[in-house]
Amino acid sequence: MDKKILIICEGIDKEPEIFEHVKCSGLLPQDVKIVSYNTNIYNLYKALERESQGYADGWESLDLQLLLLEKAKTEEEKKTLQAEYTDTLLIFDFDPQDPAFKNNLQEAYLKFKKLMSFFSESTEHGKLYLSYPMIEALQHVSKTDLQSNNFESFMRILFTPEELPRGAYKRRSQSEGEEEFSSYDKSLLIQLILWHLKKAQTIIYGKNGTTDHLYLDNQELSSLLQAEYDLYVKNHYGLVVSTSLFYIGEAYPQYLIR
Repeated sequence: MDKKILIICEGIDKEPEIFEHVKCSGLLPQDVKIVSYNTNIYNLYKALERESQGYADGWESLDLQLLLLEKAKTEEEKKTLQAEYTDTLLIFDFDPQDPAFKNNLQEAYLKFKKLMSFFSESTEHGKLYLSYPMIEALQHVSKTDLQSNNFESFMRILFTPEELPRGAYKRRSQSEGEEEFSSYDKSLLIQLILWHLKKAQTIIYGKNGTTDHLYLDNQELSSLLQAEYDLYVKNHYGLVVSTSLFYIGEAYPQYLIR
């Protein structure tokens, strides 16, 4: 059975731009649909809690597409959300600068765990993919480093609380990485995905513990969240990495084999 994929993303500009380029590069099917939720993951959690009140089975009673359909502003969005899909991907940011995270660290972590547990299968409720600290992490890798295979330079890139508000990190990711995501051709895009995967595995397992797998399973995604949370809370920094394109290695591993 052919996959019919819906991508629900946080932003209205950056994420659609990224996934359109990925589609044009042939790493995702051309009929993949992209819808912006236009709010962050903390507000998504609030919406799920609010809409599930009074239902004995909680979030299980909800239809995320229906929730989004109620917010749809265009006929095209409505048509997209009324269709049926085999796979749903949720692309969101860690965003530790948000008051919902800063004001109650442990509660925020437990919310992430609940979200990750519920959105753990693309063919059911959907699968959640996070970027640390945000989607701009994906392009925080220069073409020069990719072309010279300077992975250690990317491995050292981190983020701090001070640079997250007011767009400072976004500007830094563009100055140290690439300003336009479309500047990565297909070959560099594949390498970019593999580098993010390798960095995520290194964060989880250490430098000698990376695997040949082309994706992270649910336990590994959860372990990455735990590691990033611990680093940020205890050491006041996190390691820049994005899982936003890891679905490709899971669903279409042949595209990443060079």
